[in-house]
Amino acid sequence: MKGKRLFSTMLAGIALLSLVGQAAAEEFWAQFVMKTPGEILPVKGNIFVKNGLVRHEVHERGDRQVTIVRPDKGIIWVLNTDDKMYLEIAYQEADRRFDSWTPEKEKKARFLGKDSVSGFACKKYELAEDGTRTIYWVSTDLNFPLKIEGPDATMEYKNIDEGPLADTLFDPPPDYDRITMDDPTPEDREPPPPAPLKLEK
Repeated sequence: MKGKRLFSTMLAGIALLSLVGQAAAEEFWAQFVMKTPGEILPVKGNIFVKNGLVRHEVHERGDRQVTIVRPDKGIIWVLNTDDKMYLEIAYQEADRRFDSWTPEKEKKARFLGKDSVSGFACKKYELAEDGTRTIYWVSTDLNFPLKIEGPDATMEYKNIDEGPLADTLFDPPPDYDRITMDDPTPEDREPPPPAPLKLEK
């Protein structure tokens, strides 16, 4: 049961990433607040961005979920800090939402005007994809959406701090155990049978 709970928690962390803004080739970290319809308390956490790499930490109901996106390695890691384990899944083409706000996206979007978020000047866009309408407030300095408003949730970044980040933020800790989608509960596996005893003559 413990393994199933762990796996469900990790998958929930992956689902939350669908609302993370596209990571620019910049280096900064920020706090975020995500509000969803019907939820009284917002989801809070931190995001770290370094040259296209993303670390996303969610703090919800006393739990801490960490997801690391590595497009350069073709991998997404979801960390379980309580059990010191991480789930490794393949980075798919559909996960390119973590790329920077590109001219291609801007061509598809409708410009709504200028605004500011957390003290940063932004351009406001409306983007309709697959029947879903989403509003982006894109920072002109960071090339990063500092606020995203969709039908299912609103994400906003605050207390943005530009500066160098440690490379270790974007790798699993060395003392964590690796699991995969095919093998999510290594702690539940039966131990191998003992080797037969060899009697000396």
